Amino acid sequence: MRLRARWLACGAVCAAVLARPAASAAGTPPLTKPQQRCVAAFGKTAAKVASTRAAQDLACLDATGRGRLPRLGFEDVGACLRADAKGKLEAREAKLFDTAARRCAGDAEPPFLLAEVDSAAAAAAAAASGLLQDLLSANPYATACTDASRCRCQQAVADAAHDLLSAKLSVFERCAAEMLRIGTATLEEVRQCLTNEALPGSVAADSKGKLARRVARLAAAEARRCAAQPAGVFPGRCPGLTGDALAACMDARVECRACLALNGIHALGADCDLFDDDAANGSCPGSVLAQETLSIPSQAQPAHTPGTPGVTVTNPKLLAQLGPEADLNRATYTRYRFAATPVVDGAPVEPPDAILVLVPGFEGGAGGFQILAENLLPRALATTGQVLEVWGFDRRSHQLEDLLGLELAEAQRSPQLAIDWLFGEELGIPLAPELQAVGGRRAVFYDAHADVPFFASWTGLVHSLDVDAVVETAQAAARSGNVFLGGHSAGTGFTARYAATDFDLGGGGPPEPGYAKLRGLVLLEGGGGSSTPQSPVTEEALDLVEARFDGGLFGAVRDDAPRCVDGATACTPGTEDADCAAFANTECVEPTSAYAVIPGLLSPRLLAAAEPIAIQAESDPDEGQAILGVEQGGVPGNTPIAAVPDLNILGVLPPATAQAAIGLFVDDEGVAASQAAFIAMSVGALGPEVNGLRTWLDIREADQWPPCPGPGCVTPDHGPPPSALPAEIWGVEREPIDLARLASAFYRGGTNFTDWYYPSSGLSVTQGLPSLDTSLLSADPPVGRGRRDVDNVVLAAEVDVPVIAFGGSNGLVPVGADLLPFAQSIGLCTAPSCDGATPRLVDPAVPSEAFPTFGGVAGGFEVHVSEGYAHVDPLPAEDGPHNRVLEPLAAFLERNSE
Repeated sequence: MRLRARWLACGAVCAAVLARPAASAAGTPPLTKPQQRCVAAFGKTAAKVASTRAAQDLACLDATGRGRLPRLGFEDVGACLRADAKGKLEAREAKLFDTAARRCAGDAEPPFLLAEVDSAAAAAAAAASGLLQDLLSANPYATACTDASRCRCQQAVADAAHDLLSAKLSVFERCAAEMLRIGTATLEEVRQCLTNEALPGSVAADSKGKLARRVARLAAAEARRCAAQPAGVFPGRCPGLTGDALAACMDARVECRACLALNGIHALGADCDLFDDDAANGSCPGSVLAQETLSIPSQAQPAHTPGTPGVTVTNPKLLAQLGPEADLNRATYTRYRFAATPVVDGAPVEPPDAILVLVPGFEGGAGGFQILAENLLPRALATTGQVLEVWGFDRRSHQLEDLLGLELAEAQRSPQLAIDWLFGEELGIPLAPELQAVGGRRAVFYDAHADVPFFASWTGLVHSLDVDAVVETAQAAARSGNVFLGGHSAGTGFTARYAATDFDLGGGGPPEPGYAKLRGLVLLEGGGGSSTPQSPVTEEALDLVEARFDGGLFGAVRDDAPRCVDGATACTPGTEDADCAAFANTECVEPTSAYAVIPGLLSPRLLAAAEPIAIQAESDPDEGQAILGVEQGGVPGNTPIAAVPDLNILGVLPPATAQAAIGLFVDDEGVAASQAAFIAMSVGALGPEVNGLRTWLDIREADQWPPCPGPGCVTPDHGPPPSALPAEIWGVEREPIDLARLASAFYRGGTNFTDWYYPSSGLSVTQGLPSLDTSLLSADPPVGRGRRDVDNVVLAAEVDVPVIAFGGSNGLVPVGADLLPFAQSIGLCTAPSCDGATPRLVDPAVPSEAFPTFGGVAGGFEVHVSEGYAHVDPLPAEDGPHNRVLEPLAAFLERNSE
């Protein structure tokens, strides 16, 4: 927003100088002297933007160590690092605009080596802030210094790294100036000043050893200031490294950041991923965490499902996407781990100390755990010394999400290619060459009935078997089998059912409890479930469960009409005794959709539409119009919102930027989230209209939010915690999510933030039974019906592992009492961290009905409610003083690992 305002203030001079695409200069004459002076002045001033950002970041570390952040007006170090103290960065950016206008106007404008000013300023500042993240991770609240000694260590190394960055930028500028002076006329020739080791004076050559000396200074700074610090002092891209190893690692990170900065300042076009470590491996800019999506076999082989013996794939859509050998009996998970193996006490930590497997909630995907992992793993290393991994589980329906073209769009960072893949047919635009090269097709979308009726066979037990495949894989990968299972929202139900399931499905053998494979359970904004039925379970209800499972629901979903147990015979509720008289079970199964659909609000196409906007938000967050509202093919009014019926609902939103389009949909005050609380998150506030588009003000622009109390207040106070039930939302609302970080979670890698096809039909098979007790169905007669093949959740009362639960006062679990049913359903905690005597629930009425006393650490039942958090906030929220998830979660995992 500030850069855009500066651009508007710059006026016609800047527009004339800068409003043109940066270009290569092949075939052009050498730059004139005024053009050379323009390039030199622009590069020098841009480098000062980087040094100003670096100085501000170092000042934040110093203030943290000295306990001066509150005096400076900052609640925590993260807020300080996001801020522009005293407007110094904005002032430096203004000088860059001024330099461009004064030194690069008219004939002094070079045909190359001059990027747009806003891009140059952003790239320079990002180089400095990115370098600090390389050292400390994206969670500085937990990893930045908390005492003077640690601060001196981190400041010294960060200062040395920033000095190395400044030196590399300076070496390049001097080399480039000399190349231009002797008559270089092409961008490629100047690029050699960065990458060519054989070119004297280049960054890669380091002819005078200037850069090598600074690398040595970094190693010396670490040795001098950090000798007494633990391994987690630098939990970023070089976790646990010291001395020369740390210096070499950070030298590669500086290479990356310098290259990205020069690309942004001079439109250099260098391959930074190759330059930083001589490998095309995604390391630049890369991430502190590596992400990998994996698919493994599952024991579940539900009826009618591709991959189950005897099932032949005939649906043309399935054949187009998956081929005739399609096998959906697989479990999918996304593994988040440190990109570089952490070193603790001088030795690489392999395998990880513990693995946390997380199951997403309703309409959620494994990508929803990306930021939680990015915050949790560095925090754990820095504060407990533990090396963790997070594995995000995707339900088997994720395999039907046709992501091929979206992965191409991600690789090319092209929201337009994503639009072509998803909606090109409706828009009538030509198929892009990239899509012609991968089968000449666009995305496949499945209807909610005849296309995927086998979803009706994907019961809770099927999903528990899928989870089991991931849990057992994690057991083999973690030290001492330290595996924890958790979930968000409805994912807490999957978690609880898994723990309470007896996997001895044949009967006759000893119990095989799910909880026995786990060190503990983690419930995020969800109640987990209950073993107490809401109403008495009748024989008719059990008959209906069996009728659904034995084929009735498959037929009812497929035909969108009521069916008897055979799935073929038509019936009508009320006359089922006659309609289904040919069968022992005469229940009539009513139809439902294969997957969850909320007409006008949620559908596969609408959920998929988040991905092109998110890709756009990475490069054009808050200036250009969100691509769903951009006309396609040169046809007036031919926008995705207008041309795709499932997207028409978005037409009620005003024209907006990419960030604003995301915010208007998911923010807890937005149109969709206000109607569907399960997607609600706190991402900021609607910003001013600029050039006919609504913009967004996220956490980085909190100083521009309207004041509270008052009109437009973003963080209203809903009062004190309630004492009685039913409880409403309470507390001061927070806006803890950095929307700039959130965007990539919607599309990165082989997963995403949403579940296009949440398999609600199969999950409804056991409807009518308590979620944590199917014994009336699955136990042997006379207690039950021996139908362990339907489900076998019979061990809730024996669950003996510790539990930690998290709610949000503005979410769906605003008070501790929401966890009562689960606490009362499970057994005494017998883990080493528990005392074996304290119950899960100590007193249901003290201190109040809304906030009962649970067993805490001793009883293995901890409950933490984050004030002001909406339903999804516990996953992507920034770490900070109001985040009551990350610190207790890290402690829980460390305490219960063996």
